[in-house]
Amino acid sequence: MKRILVAALLILSALGLAGCRQNFSWNQKLIVTVETPQGERSGSAVVYERVTYGRQFMSGSLVQYDIKGEATVVEVAPGKYLFALLGEASTKELAMRVWRDTFSEDQKRDSSKAYEMIQSLREAREVPPKEYPLLVTFTDINDPKSVKMVDPANLAASFGSGYSLKSITLEITDEEVTEGKNESVLPWFASYREKNLRLDGKKCVACSDRTLPEKLSIGNFEVR
Repeated sequence: MKRILVAALLILSALGLAGCRQNFSWNQKLIVTVETPQGERSGSAVVYERVTYGRQFMSGSLVQYDIKGEATVVEVAPGKYLFALLGEASTKELAMRVWRDTFSEDQKRDSSKAYEMIQSLREAREVPPKEYPLLVTFTDINDPKSVKMVDPANLAASFGSGYSLKSITLEITDEEVTEGKNESVLPWFASYREKNLRLDGKKCVACSDRTLPEKLSIGNFEVR
């Protein structure tokens, strides 16, 4: 009897884990445009996103995200760069949040239909300020510890008078995922990627996140 109960529990567990899963994927390009005293400067990066979505037999819905790509970087002035980082809040479901107000009632009830719509899009939309990714710069491009947050409403505080953020736009595109833009402007990038370091120069063992260099890692600039 005990063996029968164990077998039954294993079967129910398998059903709960299996469920019905669907995969959706698209390439999305983040375009950042900055007003400078010398005119507009813009940069872009294309990121691949895959969503695994399903309804589990016992534990409800499942949503899993995978991304591949790099942060968007803009050279706002010679040797001065603005980065729009990758990360939990800034990357996952960004397209869902940007296009949410266009969803039908059916798509709002069933996320799989919303994901299906997004992967079929080939258009661009401006990202609302509340959905902006984390923006950073470096006071010394050669020193990862010099990373500083940038206020999207006050770029002048980081770059000087005459600098302001004009727009951040998200586009669902057929363009290929970009590579190498961050590495080309960050001299320490390859070394930190090889050693999987945070920007404070340490590996995450018992992680502290009191400062920005402790919070950020190479994974905020590139995911392979």
